[in-house]
Amino acid sequence: MEALRIPPHSLVLRLVEYPMECFVIPHETHETAEQYTHIVIAMFAGRSLSAKRALYQAIVRHLEPFGVPPGDVRIILHEVPRENVGMQGVKAAVDLELSYEVRV
Repeated sequence: MEALRIPPHSLVLRLVEYPMECFVIPHETHETAEQYTHIVIAMFAGRSLSAKRALYQAIVRHLEPFGVPPGDVRIILHEVPRENVGMQGVKAAVDLELSYEVRV
């Protein structure tokens, strides 16, 4: 919310945990595999590189109190054009007035 300036009511979050034996941990992680955190974010396209950097920093900062070292966090952004998202049943997101600015 802080980095992309999205209001809380516009967020959709899903947490999926997998047992460690279900995937391979990248070699470049700095700590043990138990702290490795892989985050995938789907969001509307249009954020600046500085907003994305602020997002990465905020995520890492908020994970540290839970014992997740910064080097064990991988974040992947999938940017989706608004015309590729259907909302409110029958409308393309590009045709809707959002409660936040995408170009930050």
